[in-house]
Amino acid sequence: PSIIIDDGSDSSDPSIIIDDGSGEIDEDKIPECLMSCAGGRPPATCAKAAEVKTCAEKVCSQDEFAAITPIFDQVEQCVCDEDLDVCNQLDILPVDPDALVDPYDYAPQHFGDLRHESRWIMPAYEDDALSKFFQFHAFQSEYNHETPAKDKFSPFADFNIVHRKTDDGDDECVPMVKFNPNDKDFVEVTEVDGVSISCLLKFAAGYYQKKVATDPFYQEAHMAQWWNGNEYLKVLMNLRTWMRRINGYAPPTTSDGDFPVSVKYIDPKTGNEKSRDSIYLTYEKWGKLDALFEARMSKLWSSNSKCAELPIATDSDGNDLSYDDSHGDVYHHNMKFRFVMPDSCPAPQDKIEKNSKESFKDTIMTNALKFGRVIKVTDLGSGKSNKDGWVENMPTMQRCSIGLDNIADGNGTPLREICDLEDVTPMKPDCIFPDMKHQTWEMEKALWSIKNAKISPSVENLLPILGSDAWGACSSLIDQALSFTEEPRKITTSQCTYEWDTPAWKADPCCNWELSQSMCCVPKEVDAFVPTPYVDTDALAAYCADDVKQLTLAVYSAKAFTEAKKESTDVSNGCSADKTTKMEEYEPYRNIGKNCSDIVMGSWESNWESSQECTTNFDCYTGTCKAAAQGSKVRYCQTSTDATFLAVCLIDKLKYKPKALAKTREFFAEGNARASPTQMAQGITQTAGRSMCMGPDGWHYNPDWKECKTFDQSTYECTEYYCDGEDDCAEKCEDSGQSCNTNPWEGWDSDKCLDDKLNNGGKFCGRCWGGVTTDANGVLKGTDCHEESHASECRAHMDGNSFHNGEKWTIETCQKFHGTTDNPNTNARVRESDYDWDTNNWCELDANTLEECNPADDCEDAGFTERWACVVEDVPPQGCYSLNDNLDCNKSWCEHDDNNCCQWWENQFHEHHYNSKWDTGGHQWERVCQIFGWKGGEYNDEDHLKTVCPAGSTPMMIASKQQSCSDESFRCYAPLEVVADEAACQTMQENESIRSALNTEFGEHFWHIHFHSEAQRCVFETHNYWGDVTKVQQFIDYCEDDTNHLSGFKMHRGKNFHLGRFDTEEKCNAGTCSFGSHLDAEECAETAECSDWNCRGCRDNWQKADEKRNNGIDVPWSVCYKLPTEEWGQDECNEIEGAEYVTIQGATEPVCIISKHEDQANCVGEDYIWGNCHEMDIDQCGGDGNPFPADGVAEHLLVCEASAHAKCRDKASCEAAGWCDGGLRASYYYRADGDEYETEHYKPFVCVLPAKIEHGWSHCNDYLPDGEYDTWQHGIEHLWASDECILLRIDDENECEMAKWGKDSDVSGVWTSTIMTQATCENKQKCKRGDWDFSQLPEEECTKCGMTMGYVNNWHGNTWTTGTVENNLVWLDRSYDKKNTWGSEIDQWRFQEVVRSIIDSLNEEIHADYVNCMYAGQMDSIKKISCVCGTEVDGKECGKIFSGMVNVVDTTAYADAAETAGRAMATKVKMQSDSVVVDEDEGVYSSNITASKKPFVPKASENVGTDSVSKQVRRMLTRAFRGGVRRLEAADNTLNSAECMTVVENDAGFLVGQLLGDCVVFNSTAEINPNAPATLCLATNDAISVNEDFSVKGFATLIGDDTYIAMPEVAIEEQGTLCLDVTESVTICPIARVADYAAAEEDMGDGECGLVEYIVTEVVMKQKCTAGDSESCAWLQKGSLSYYAAIGTGVVAAIAVVGCIVASCCGLWAHPTSRKVMKKHLNKAFFSSADADGDGMLDKGEVVAMFKKEFGEDVTPQEVDSLFAKYDVDKNGELDFEEYKKMMKEHKVNVDNGTRTALPGTVNEKGIQLLTIESKL
Repeated sequence: PSIIIDDGSDSSDPSIIIDDGSGEIDEDKIPECLMSCAGGRPPATCAKAAEVKTCAEKVCSQDEFAAITPIFDQVEQCVCDEDLDVCNQLDILPVDPDALVDPYDYAPQHFGDLRHESRWIMPAYEDDALSKFFQFHAFQSEYNHETPAKDKFSPFADFNIVHRKTDDGDDECVPMVKFNPNDKDFVEVTEVDGVSISCLLKFAAGYYQKKVATDPFYQEAHMAQWWNGNEYLKVLMNLRTWMRRINGYAPPTTSDGDFPVSVKYIDPKTGNEKSRDSIYLTYEKWGKLDALFEARMSKLWSSNSKCAELPIATDSDGNDLSYDDSHGDVYHHNMKFRFVMPDSCPAPQDKIEKNSKESFKDTIMTNALKFGRVIKVTDLGSGKSNKDGWVENMPTMQRCSIGLDNIADGNGTPLREICDLEDVTPMKPDCIFPDMKHQTWEMEKALWSIKNAKISPSVENLLPILGSDAWGACSSLIDQALSFTEEPRKITTSQCTYEWDTPAWKADPCCNWELSQSMCCVPKEVDAFVPTPYVDTDALAAYCADDVKQLTLAVYSAKAFTEAKKESTDVSNGCSADKTTKMEEYEPYRNIGKNCSDIVMGSWESNWESSQECTTNFDCYTGTCKAAAQGSKVRYCQTSTDATFLAVCLIDKLKYKPKALAKTREFFAEGNARASPTQMAQGITQTAGRSMCMGPDGWHYNPDWKECKTFDQSTYECTEYYCDGEDDCAEKCEDSGQSCNTNPWEGWDSDKCLDDKLNNGGKFCGRCWGGVTTDANGVLKGTDCHEESHASECRAHMDGNSFHNGEKWTIETCQKFHGTTDNPNTNARVRESDYDWDTNNWCELDANTLEECNPADDCEDAGFTERWACVVEDVPPQGCYSLNDNLDCNKSWCEHDDNNCCQWWENQFHEHHYNSKWDTGGHQWERVCQIFGWKGGEYNDEDHLKTVCPAGSTPMMIASKQQSCSDESFRCYAPLEVVADEAACQTMQENESIRSALNTEFGEHFWHIHFHSEAQRCVFETHNYWGDVTKVQQFIDYCEDDTNHLSGFKMHRGKNFHLGRFDTEEKCNAGTCSFGSHLDAEECAETAECSDWNCRGCRDNWQKADEKRNNGIDVPWSVCYKLPTEEWGQDECNEIEGAEYVTIQGATEPVCIISKHEDQANCVGEDYIWGNCHEMDIDQCGGDGNPFPADGVAEHLLVCEASAHAKCRDKASCEAAGWCDGGLRASYYYRADGDEYETEHYKPFVCVLPAKIEHGWSHCNDYLPDGEYDTWQHGIEHLWASDECILLRIDDENECEMAKWGKDSDVSGVWTSTIMTQATCENKQKCKRGDWDFSQLPEEECTKCGMTMGYVNNWHGNTWTTGTVENNLVWLDRSYDKKNTWGSEIDQWRFQEVVRSIIDSLNEEIHADYVNCMYAGQMDSIKKISCVCGTEVDGKECGKIFSGMVNVVDTTAYADAAETAGRAMATKVKMQSDSVVVDEDEGVYSSNITASKKPFVPKASENVGTDSVSKQVRRMLTRAFRGGVRRLEAADNTLNSAECMTVVENDAGFLVGQLLGDCVVFNSTAEINPNAPATLCLATNDAISVNEDFSVKGFATLIGDDTYIAMPEVAIEEQGTLCLDVTESVTICPIARVADYAAAEEDMGDGECGLVEYIVTEVVMKQKCTAGDSESCAWLQKGSLSYYAAIGTGVVAAIAVVGCIVASCCGLWAHPTSRKVMKKHLNKAFFSSADADGDGMLDKGEVVAMFKKEFGEDVTPQEVDSLFAKYDVDKNGELDFEEYKKMMKEHKVNVDNGTRTALPGTVNEKGIQLLTIESKL
């Protein structure tokens, strides 16, 4: 309804008066002269008041004017002084009509979304006011942060923001964009459709800052923060919103039509501004920006760009606009700068936005307002409706009241409630066919656009259509012509049959969503009120055509429309029933593009390291698990830019979503849904590839992102970039220098690169992460290679860093080392590290065997011996220390002779690692338990050890002579022929001449001559050469100088033999071990590791370690140390070179630190302990209730912590461990009491309590403090699948037991171990209804629903994996080539965006299917109604519409991808994984599967009129005259009657069954495998009555338009549908039929829909009667045969006759006019009409006449006497009105064995009783 604002005069400056029917001036009190001047109404403006006053002074007498002067004073107070109280008294609305145009001028300022009880004023558009309101006004609030659907269009396909300085030195943020995906360069955009983008960005950046300074609402909401979408990238993405916000205009989009826009940009080559005139704003581009936004913003932040945050806006005087109190720190950031906010960014004056409110402004009536209100909101999740103001049958109501509030004038001043209207007459629906056709076309276009990702799947795009006048008028026509009445029926259904929120509704799981979580909704027989349609023939006659078939179609289309509306909001089985579940199915997969690119290519967040941890090559999509970085034990997969690996990742990630996988393959492989990774890779490269600089530092020359070369940390400005633009980047990329293909990441020169290390002509073996290609000459070329080969060599025992003070090997010292001082070996060489960060270098000499490196004779001469020990080879799971508990302290082996010798460290077992492949130059470290000391020190005597080794241990040689010889760096010794024995050595040591010379040379106390007991040689040692290479050489030179006192001494130099690695083509091609290239094939097969690190142990506490490092404290990854004892302490520690005796900060006991950052092999010495967090047992790092050791090594030096993610050291512990997905774990991130931030905590036990289940979902909110809602902030983790809560802040079992489920609950917390096994993990099952979705259904109910029970948690056990050899190396030529080359590689962000768009397309299909379900049926019906009942009908067009169908399934089914398309409890198609027949030659891998329902319309008679009555009506009349065969049941007389649906025939043409629902046309574009057919399930309509003779549910095929032939197949019933297998395109109908239908030789039913026949006939007759056809009018008269037909078919009444005598029946049917005591018979008007003499009473004669006239009854005198005896209460011989009503109310239908029906109370057997006739229509 419109509220009309009438000006009341012809003045050009009208007064605005709201006429509410009661505000007119009392003419009795106001002089006529004033009434004439004011037009009978008070003035509403100051000018009008002055005009009226001037008029009154002229026309009124002096006395009259004096009398009315006080009134003028009040009027001026109202309209001039704006005194609202006075205005209210006068009923004046002081407002200018021009202000009442846009609701934001007078509606609440912060108007939000449409919701329950929302009220608003709509501009009074002449046409489609509600539609335009939805289109232009709703969803536009600034408080709504979601981008409006109509603004999700962009001219940009990619975007960026770059900071720069202007010529004036000011900061600015420059928008860089690509207009199309294939554009070469980013360009600076300056203008879009005439609007300056620079101005736009500045305006938007300051928009909320300005509001915060003036609007308290924004201050409270902190709306100035950039989360509101006004950061630069968001502004570029939502360009239309901001352009409209600034100047009321937004550029056109592809949704508006073919309207390109003009843009301006800066040519990067010339710096000149250029234009492009054919840029389109599309939804696809907006989607790309949305997908790229996060990556672009992250890049801004990581590069410290000043444009990452909004700058501070100032006014033209330089004053900050933002308000800055306690929240002012929002603006305090060193990246911020200031700018002057522009007042506006004007657009060209002639621009009018397409399809905007501006384009329709001339159609707005400025003297009217339209009012809107949300009166009913239905929650599609729960079915609950808020019905504030809801009125049933609103289209036909005659009176209503309308109240308006929340209105303000143009200044925002609140106005009073305007009016209260009554006596509203609904307007006749003006259903105009062309208008309706246009709106349905708009709806079809919207559905297509949603499905094909042309517009967003938002209701915002549909509301303007549903709110159109055409849609409203035609649907209103249906509402007026057809209504539903609830009637009791017994039906079998799974739908909800009860009113919402009633006890029955609450008790039915098909209604109550919460109950459906614990009970299954299964089809059941219920007594339900079924909606039965009723037709208003008067409305159809008034509005619709007179064509019989079309009228029949209209009736059933109206019925279908109403049913479709109901289905759209049916929460149990309607359109929304399974939408959420389907949407959730793909949501977790939206980011698999990023997951795969992070795993395969790395990311900037991880410094381009793969995000995938690994233990073997099988864990990696690239096929290579890299060795752990120095100081770490965690291995990561090797990264690669090869698109094949991305394809492998996508295939793996989508393996459980076969349709998504098929679509992904199809997209990347040109339609091949079975594409291999290689085929997909080509498409990935083409789709996501870009021009890029490829090489070691090619990322510097990124054309899509200007990489900063020089960044000023003080100003946060980049002062120099590597390149700018694609051409510049390409040129600089090619000129970026050269690199070595053996190690391109290091800056080697050509000499180092081309050094022929293998002496084979420049070949090497490399691992190429970027792949290998073959050039034009057939030569292999690798990308991103690293050399893995080196020759066999003899290497000096020490590396360069052993000198500690920074000195390294030189060629001179190295050649002397491998030769002698006097005769250096010139073949020796110095090799530098391959990495800049590694300061080591090595002194090497080629050698092919161990003998060449350490000749046995030389080792024998130097006195080196074998080393043996007592060892236990099988290390117990508890570790070597556990062996010490059972030691028998036998003095024969104890090193010490005291009674406590077993307590000495050297007399205990300790863990030891030795290299069992040392002699052959290999590496195979074996772990054993070993005792280091024993009595007698017989280290080299196997026979001795056999007699003294403790029980359980055996002697083992742990080092050969040559190994001992190699392990010692230097030994200056005297051969036996020079110093024969210990005595001679002692003599030499005591020689004063020698002592004096050595003191002079090396310094007193820094040398030592002694007899080495093990070597049996006299040796000379110095103690000060470590750390000084000069003194080392001095020591060597002195030893080998035959002219000094040590003449005859020899210098042994320790050398390690390193067997060549991959130094031949054969070795290279043989591959490497999955556990590392240092293992050969044999070693690889003997090596095993656990697949995951999830055993309990120790690890680095990286957070605390980083804190220490940030404070300048070294945290080593390993330490070699020794604990002091009573016999060994600080003095002894200080004697060890480089050792440090300290008490670690935080510790209580001192410790001797021998070295740090060393491998365990280098921690060799008596009682030496090697410490590394990952190798410790959990009790050494404070785990499982154990304190840290007092020495502080683990806690404070290495900074270890207990962890559930430690390395599993053996097979048993590996296979016992695993992780429980969804269950308990031993590590949790949360903020414990005292923590500054969230920290990972090791939890061996946790406190577990049950979660509370509400609305079918569980939550842990009951354990929160009052008023708190964030469980995570309070350390509470919700196990949603198992419905449990973990209270992580509880650390004590007693405290846990005191924790309660509720205040009054006796359910306590359970202190639960977090050690998970498969049994404890998989200890609970729930009903599984999806990949991640469980219900609360118990097992029995779950089975009823066709679902299965599944574990709520999933156990992922470890595997003990043996190494395998993998071919991942290549034999190449060494080359020194260009470092970088310009080419094409995968753009990670583009790849991520493309993959997300593929997954989103699946969600868009779900959205489209949902919207199609909601509106396609309504749309089909309303189109047909507009053809039959509308105006301006196009007959030819309507012919097409009449044959239209409603699509219910439309999907692409793929080979290898089983799916169910359609709704679970409606028509659906189930495809098996091999249903689609693949034709690779034709490229067929999928099939378009459609199912469209053909709405049923019964046949109608070809002719209607006074001489035509339908066959069924005539049959009924004939049966009645003959005594009747079968009376029609109540259900037969409805539009859903069994007879109306009885149309199914057998081959002989006899009726054998009825329809149970609409027929469905099934189509498949590809062949369907007969061995794996599709299953088509057809929906049935529960409202259809079923003939009890039709006991078999099956199918019929539809031939033509109306021939239904029964099929032999019997249906499989499934969730209210009938299913059968199909292998070809068919038209199938769900039916019920007789069992032996083929043998039937007569009709099994009437097969005529008399009800519809009569409705149609009566409509036609009424139309003809109205047109003046007297015969048609006669047809409608009471007493005519047609009226009998009406009675017979139940249009007016249903007759109940079960046999009567022919004479009586003839009498009964001779003169009937009505067969029902109706309401009219009980009212005073009818009583008065029967009161012939008008005395207010009915005598016996008047009663007899009334029965005769109204009911056709010949009442005898005896019968009337009987009636008066009973009902004439006062016995005055007459019936008053109350007595009359009592008589009429008690009439019963009582047919008595062929006798006439008796009147109430009579005992005359030949009497009759009035029929009670129940209305059925």
